Amino acid sequence: MNLNILIAIDSFKGCLSSKKAGQMVAAGLHSVDSRVRTNIIQIADGGEGSAEAIHARYKGKWITAHVQDPLHQLITAKFLLTDIDGLQTAVIESADCLGINLVDQQPSVVERSSSYGLGMLIDKALHCGAKQIIVMLGGTAVTDGGLGMLQALGARIYDSEKKELSVRTNPLFAFASMDMAPAVRRLNSIKLIAASDVTNPFCGEKGAATVFASQKGASPKQIWQLDKKLSDMVKWASKADFSQKPGSGAAGGIGGACLLLGGSIHAGFPLISRLIHLSEAIQQADIVFTGEGCLDGQSNYGKVPFCIATLCNHYQVPVIALAGKREVHLGKLDHLLDASFSIQLGPSSLETAIACAEENLKVVAAQVFRCLSIFNK
Repeated sequence: MNLNILIAIDSFKGCLSSKKAGQMVAAGLHSVDSRVRTNIIQIADGGEGSAEAIHARYKGKWITAHVQDPLHQLITAKFLLTDIDGLQTAVIESADCLGINLVDQQPSVVERSSSYGLGMLIDKALHCGAKQIIVMLGGTAVTDGGLGMLQALGARIYDSEKKELSVRTNPLFAFASMDMAPAVRRLNSIKLIAASDVTNPFCGEKGAATVFASQKGASPKQIWQLDKKLSDMVKWASKADFSQKPGSGAAGGIGGACLLLGGSIHAGFPLISRLIHLSEAIQQADIVFTGEGCLDGQSNYGKVPFCIATLCNHYQVPVIALAGKREVHLGKLDHLLDASFSIQLGPSSLETAIACAEENLKVVAAQVFRCLSIFNK
């Protein structure tokens, strides 16, 4: 079949990158019909793989820096420096220095972890001449309202006794007030964009602490304390109420801190898809393959397969999803997708599923394509 097939699959976390997943699907399709034309686009939603997706389109260079991890240990992190729309742009993934994989998830870690390392990466980007900074917020281990990041950029954080807080702890627990002026001046002429993979507000019942802090090891008491302090931050910034701004609660409140710096928040997938011209690629395709590690009810909340399926429906292009795991009920996503499949070929442990993911993705893609071939002979 002389078909144009677009492959845009999110990474399978801890297993396959977006690029590798796309390559395996393409290999499966070509094993059935070598004539098929495949276009692999790396894609992400503001979390893992976002900088790689932009690099695939814009190239540029990777800059490394020694920065702090969530517990203030020095690690090597990187960001992309490239030209976007005529602006020297740094694309930073928060998770590269603050990733949830870097620390244990327990209450004692929550007490000490901060976003200081992200501020160090932003500082490095400024020294490299960046005029635009895009911060990808997904996958972080911290809930500090972005205060650590602000400290690294020059802000001074105080407790109730007007004592400046240490940069080697989670400053949110003792927050009372701050002097933002030095940090704001640092980014005064910089276009700062935060790309969020969630829509949660800064605080409250759907806020950063209430919804996500437990996943990062926080106890119920800590969750209450953190949410109260996030609310205190909003009260402190009374002239710039961002408490309900969608995405301000991303990355433990780093989204809100970016707003305090004069930045803006954008939903991750629309931002990335615009930058990589995804809509144009979909319109040129006869079929689209998408997917992610797990297709479930949560996929409906802005995840890559949902967003791609929505675009495909708009342009009336058939779309098929492949996933490491597929739940029975997918909600609205079930109606947006023309078909969806789990790549598991039999009962297996998680370790085995991860080890076999590449080959399974290739095999299932090939079998799906054989079915399509029956109706196109």
